[in-house]
Amino acid sequence: FHTKTEWLVSASADKTLRIWRESDGNFLREVKGHKGAATCVAFDPAYGTLMATAEADGLKGRTNAAWLWSFQAGTRRTQIKEVLHINTLRGHESKIRQLVFDREATLLATASDDGTVRMWRLQDPA
Repeated sequence: FHTKTEWLVSASADKTLRIWRESDGNFLREVKGHKGAATCVAFDPAYGTLMATAEADGLKGRTNAAWLWSFQAGTRRTQIKEVLHINTLRGHESKIRQLVFDREATLLATASDDGTVRMWRLQDPA
């Protein structure tokens, strides 16, 4: 759930993300790019401009990665201007089960089936 707008994003085994409007459940946009199953989604709570997703079971070298996306609203809260893939974070040896940003959106934590939690330092999105 995107706290700065009224969007919900679902991650799917078909390698896509789908964006829905929370108020009426209408489908807004499909986002492609993952090479493996998209497994979870998180939005940054500070600015609402970053989205993180996790990928599993993709091509060699892309499996078990967290993806960062620039998520831009239009002039209204219900509009989506663009969703751009901006970085891929690799390092886990197994499926990522959870993603969470810190309050300032300077860190992203990822928890994996490999028994590790990784902290990723992010550039200031503001």
